[in-house]
Amino acid sequence: MESHSPIGRIHCSENAKKCAESTGRFEFEPRGKVQIKGKGEMNTYFLLRSFKRSIWEIIDRRRDENCNSIDGYNELREGYVDDVINKTTQKNSKTCSIS
Repeated sequence: MESHSPIGRIHCSENAKKCAESTGRFEFEPRGKVQIKGKGEMNTYFLLRSFKRSIWEIIDRRRDENCNSIDGYNELREGYVDDVINKTTQKNSKTCSIS
């Protein structure tokens, strides 16, 4: 999924979305069908927000204190933190697990 996701978006499969939504802690928006290598065409979704944690906690980054956002999800969607994400030395995204 990570190769199909724009910078700053958390992209997941329909199964991951259903599992996460069952906790009542997440909100998603449909991205549409995406061709996934080894899986075929799949319905995929973007995480809009967590009702329990800020995006900064989820992606393990410091919040830009100069921005007037409460949770940072809109900042990521609008591209305000592209420079912060691009400066990281980490080449792969983290895998999220829902417990």
